Amino acid sequence: MSYEYIIAEVKGRVALLALLAFTELCGAQTHPALKDAQLAPLVPARRFVANTDFASGHRLSPDGRKLLWTEVVGFDQGLAVRDLDGTDVRRFATGRLANHAWLADSRHLAYVRDLSGDENTRIFVIDTDDPGSAPAHITPWPKARSLIASTLDPAARKFFFISNRREASAFDLYETDFRGGEVRQTMRNAGDVTQWVIDVDGTLGGRIRVDGADAGANRVFEVRERGAWREIRRWDGHSFTSVTALDRARGIALMLSDIERDTLSAVEVSLADGSERVLASDPRVDLFFTHLVPGSARLYAARFVPDYPLTRVLAPELEAPLRNALQAAFPGGLLGFGVGSADRELRRVLVFPFTAEGSRTMLFDRSSGALTMIRDETTDPEVRALVSEMPVRFSARDGLVINGYLLRPAGTEGRRVPLVALIHGGPWARDSWISKRLVSDGNLAQFLANRGYAVLTVNYRGSYGYGRRFMNAGIGELGNKSQDDIADAVRWAVAEGIADPRKVAILGASFGGFSVYMNLIREPGLYACGVSRVGVANWARAIEEFPPYWKNFMHVFHRFYGDPRDSAQRARLMEMSPVAYLDRIRAPLLVVHGAKYVRVMNQDSEEMVAGLRALGRPVESLTFADEGHSIRRWQNRLLYFRKIEGFLAGCLGGRVEG
Repeated sequence: MSYEYIIAEVKGRVALLALLAFTELCGAQTHPALKDAQLAPLVPARRFVANTDFASGHRLSPDGRKLLWTEVVGFDQGLAVRDLDGTDVRRFATGRLANHAWLADSRHLAYVRDLSGDENTRIFVIDTDDPGSAPAHITPWPKARSLIASTLDPAARKFFFISNRREASAFDLYETDFRGGEVRQTMRNAGDVTQWVIDVDGTLGGRIRVDGADAGANRVFEVRERGAWREIRRWDGHSFTSVTALDRARGIALMLSDIERDTLSAVEVSLADGSERVLASDPRVDLFFTHLVPGSARLYAARFVPDYPLTRVLAPELEAPLRNALQAAFPGGLLGFGVGSADRELRRVLVFPFTAEGSRTMLFDRSSGALTMIRDETTDPEVRALVSEMPVRFSARDGLVINGYLLRPAGTEGRRVPLVALIHGGPWARDSWISKRLVSDGNLAQFLANRGYAVLTVNYRGSYGYGRRFMNAGIGELGNKSQDDIADAVRWAVAEGIADPRKVAILGASFGGFSVYMNLIREPGLYACGVSRVGVANWARAIEEFPPYWKNFMHVFHRFYGDPRDSAQRARLMEMSPVAYLDRIRAPLLVVHGAKYVRVMNQDSEEMVAGLRALGRPVESLTFADEGHSIRRWQNRLLYFRKIEGFLAGCLGGRVEG
């Protein structure tokens, strides 16, 4: 352990102890609606950010004999594996992961990790049958972003990954023998390829590329045949379309496509003539997730989230027996269920039934029809202290229907309580229903609700997930009508008798952090305070400094925001930049930043804080020198949550742990 690391640890613990001492002085809740309410027990912040009882993300190995999950190992994220017919658990300290996957031999695991917070990721491989062995470092390349591309390999000897090691703006395709660690470049990217597609036979079979010098030009899906590329489909550069599986022997490709339709759907495309057959679609919302039989181009389930998650089982041999097993196990009914990974024979499938009490992880065996409990989070008394999310819907001021989710603190029914509007980033993301659970890297909505706040999430116009028309309604409006949607959501909560109109806070990160600034600027009388983490303050500068590997997608940013290379559009970008309206922010503000964040410079937060302090406005700041977009270290997450807890207690009157 280095001297610098020890000093950083000591400094972090001193800061944490000072904060704990401060919050202890804050005392209990002060809001009148909370003082005599029968509130749920206070769940310690540690259970939200460094939960040593955490276990989630269970996955079956392709042969169906092993179970993998993430859990806390030494107060940090790690992986655990056991044989399904045994109880011996092998644990691996990996640090916080960006992604991980079983390899085709059902013995090795590949995982991706951002070591420093600057979004340059590296790939490691571990042997689950040898827990004492060190992870194999496949991509020990500084200043390169490497990601797993495919684990398909019938011979179970290799996997594919992409990396911008050679050129920052282009991802080349590589393959590695994961036992020996040898790496070779499979295909060089000329700068126009946005996706490499691996066939189920374990070879490079297709690609999606930009057809033209302009990043906004058409996209083309091509398959590789006898060393040459043949075009299959073509679409405009603003469709969100990708290939999920390719089987040239059967002459099909599975695609997620919104070509000539409003919502993203799963389709099967003929390689002979480009015609398609719809496999899964919903007119209300985009397809949220697809589940493939390992090693194949066969879709066995699809998930949609119109309000509660909705899973459609598409494999007929699985649908009826699974439905019958769930009905027998939960005669009172379910809010819904999800499915997870399956084995190659579709004999064993992970299932996630959820009720208002929380979620379970179960294993379904199609041969016997049995459901076996793997993990039941509803038995945890501190999970029972949490509250269930409720889907909500309201009309914005111009009549557009906006969806979101609401958490109301237990014991406050019929009372107006303090409200936190929790705003997602993106903007091309969405908030979805999440069951009651404690996780290892923070469940901020449940943390806030447990502290006595109603929490409202808003899928404002421009959000992804509700179809192309809804998302495109955000074009040119991300600083205007999208922000109106957020303010209208707060006013809806006030009109419904949920929120105390004098005690409303707004909190968000990235684009959500920008929304915090803009709402405090545009609606000065609506909010008592705000918390912005890595929020954009200067859009012209932010767009100019976006990572080079976003080159082929910059046309989307230019369409929704504007192109700073054009003087008129640059002026409009500055008109929607919070740094231009510092004098209008009067509510107390907490600004949080990770100094290593590469998409929003620390300069944005520094300028906001310095400018507000020069005006004498109430502003606090918290900067993590060793973090980027996410807060990876549990010590930092705990400090962040406790800082929010104390800050909101001061302006809204909620509970603090002490």
